[in-house]
Amino acid sequence: MENFFPQTVTDLYRQKYFEALDLVIICVKNRFDQPGYKVLRNVEDFLIKAVCSDFEKYTDEFRFLTEFYEKVIDKDSLKVQLETLRTFFEKQEGESVSLSD
Repeated sequence: MENFFPQTVTDLYRQKYFEALDLVIICVKNRFDQPGYKVLRNVEDFLIKAVCSDFEKYTDEFRFLTEFYEKVIDKDSLKVQLETLRTFFEKQEGESVSLSD
């Protein structure tokens, strides 16, 4: 690696800026490229889709979740709970569905 000696103060701060920017990018990638993040994102997407429309349309997401959580989730019980959840949100007139709900 070749040594870098900045000619001006601007060059020095430009180097520091890009080093900091690279560090931030690496930290963000490490934060969101974790194995569990994909599962959580899948759960969130599936719940929102199931509330907004018939969850039977989302068989891939349903299969992924039931296979991933096969020891703790009963498929039939999950279907009933999703129907209950959808019914609950249908009664919320004029309100949009959000994750915090």
